[in-house]
Amino acid sequence: MMYKYKIEVNWSEEDQVYIANVPELEGCMTHGETTEQAIEMANEAIEGYLETLLDIGKPIPEPLSVKNCSGKISLRIPSNLHRDLLNQASVAGKSLNEYLIKKLSSENRV
Repeated sequence: MMYKYKIEVNWSEEDQVYIANVPELEGCMTHGETTEQAIEMANEAIEGYLETLLDIGKPIPEPLSVKNCSGKISLRIPSNLHRDLLNQASVAGKSLNEYLIKKLSSENRV
């Protein structure tokens, strides 16, 4: 199965090239003179990265795009933080769940 990984392309003023980074594959990045070339080079880098993983017997990571997210997270936090968050949610007139969703969404610009 050929996975598709997210490729982020940004202009580097310092290097005067487009940098292509594959965030789901640590250290997998390349560059190109154009965005198209950077993406093409990134796809080649992904192929080489995955071949190397297979050669050394490591598993191929599943891209985030194909992972099934249920929308539920089990999280352990200190009791004093839990209490503080409950108080903040109460002051905001929200349930703890609503309050945390709003906080996480604004922090992550979702």
